[in-house]
Amino acid sequence: MIPGAPGEPGLLAVGVPGGDLGGTPGSGGVVVYRYDAARGWSDLPAMVVVGDSRAPGSQLGAGLFGSDDAGGLLLVGAPTSGEIGPEQGAVYAVSLEE
Repeated sequence: MIPGAPGEPGLLAVGVPGGDLGGTPGSGGVVVYRYDAARGWSDLPAMVVVGDSRAPGSQLGAGLFGSDDAGGLLLVGAPTSGEIGPEQGAVYAVSLEE
């Protein structure tokens, strides 16, 4: 859960490390939902972050960090990403700004 600033909606980031949101098995991903005090939780995601299509099994979304102090960023871990080298892991900074 990422609280919004006073008067701003909050966000809920859900990691799906074993999923294939981008079509690559086990590449993982993150689904972000928005909360508005007047309307509640949105049925549709505000954002979907898909895993690395070149690296099956990278498990994007296994670790998540975000806060209102993080400057509108969500940090997303992919512990077995091969972006740097074989299964070296990676952390990605995703902007939550609209």
